[in-house]
Amino acid sequence: MTLLHPRPTIRLLTAAVLLVLTAMTVAPAPARADNGNGTGDHGSSTEELGDGTNIKADYDEVLGQEAKLEQAADIAAQRRAALAVQMAGAQKQLDATRLQLEQTTSVFMAKVRARNATRSKLRAAEHRLAVATAELRRQAISSYVAGGTDHETLAVVVASTNDVSATGRTLSYASAVVDHQNALVREFTAARKARDRVAARAEAAAQSATDARDGVAKVASDQQGTVDHLDDLAKQEAQAAAWQELALQQLRGRKVEIEARVVSLEKESDSIGLLLAERQKDQPAYTPGSITFRAPLAHFTVGSGFGMRMHPILHYTRLHAGQDLDAPAGTPIMAAASGTVLVAGLRGGYGNCVVIGHGHGIATVYAHQSRLLVQVGDEVKAGDVIGAVGTTGLSTGPHLHFETRVKGVPVDPTNFIDLEGVAEASRATD
Repeated sequence: MTLLHPRPTIRLLTAAVLLVLTAMTVAPAPARADNGNGTGDHGSSTEELGDGTNIKADYDEVLGQEAKLEQAADIAAQRRAALAVQMAGAQKQLDATRLQLEQTTSVFMAKVRARNATRSKLRAAEHRLAVATAELRRQAISSYVAGGTDHETLAVVVASTNDVSATGRTLSYASAVVDHQNALVREFTAARKARDRVAARAEAAAQSATDARDGVAKVASDQQGTVDHLDDLAKQEAQAAAWQELALQQLRGRKVEIEARVVSLEKESDSIGLLLAERQKDQPAYTPGSITFRAPLAHFTVGSGFGMRMHPILHYTRLHAGQDLDAPAGTPIMAAASGTVLVAGLRGGYGNCVVIGHGHGIATVYAHQSRLLVQVGDEVKAGDVIGAVGTTGLSTGPHLHFETRVKGVPVDPTNFIDLEGVAEASRATD
């Protein structure tokens, strides 16, 4: 039987799991909180704030570790299943061998009983041999005492010739003595052969039964060793699986924590919406042409637009509430229209963010800035520089996230500005 030997794999897997658990004990640095007045982060740099790239990297790392652990768990499960099959096969073989051992042991005991019985026959044969030997010895002594030859016997016969009846009796006796001696010799020979034959058969049968029993017992012992080895491997696999499960639980806990951080950061969109809805509820409605807008960047490339899109970090579909304008970090950001700065500071997933109210229920949002150059309450004109492009907050690269809102509700910025036309014109002048 081919045995699995996953001990090195288990040791490597355990080391990897311990490494994951150790890595997860290092908690990510919390995002720096807004100081409440919207101006405390005025002039803050990207390095001080920590950007969404770090969160994405953390999240991607967690996803990668989760995938590896799940793959390792699947492989370990397959290995445990294979061990279970081997274990079942080995146990089946062991059970069959134990049954065979019981049968051979039964045969062995029968042979032992037969041997014991033949020993009784052997003792009887030895007794016959002893009797025959003693009788021969006695006859030899008698013959010696009487003269020791047939001539002496004939002499006795001749001496009794005066008595015919005595002579006849003597000859008959002599003939009987010779016949008896011959019978004793035959009995002696037969008894000795019977003794040797019975002894040989008894020992051969006993030895054969002993060899058969010992051979099956050795097989059973080897198979028991196989079962014990497989059981040991199964226990190691179960322990490794427990470590894997613990690592996965802690890893998924960290994943949930990151997801909660991302969702918490994204709630800033709702808070900005509520702030604008409250501030602008009494303003007159916007009519096309009542406010003149311009692009917030002089040179840019249009990135992700307004609408449903895949979340760049959590990878689920959700509303992208603005227009991404790609530009190098540090590119000046300009007010899209004249108005009042309502928000200027760190706003969760928006990072360094400026919100300008333009009246008529209209506001614009400028997110992920590397630096802020305005404060809450500042009056700005269209084209005034209010900050610089960065990648703060939930951002995976330098760009300006630009929003237009009507009484707090995000609407497509292209309703107000032809961003594609501006971008194409800016490329034409390069």
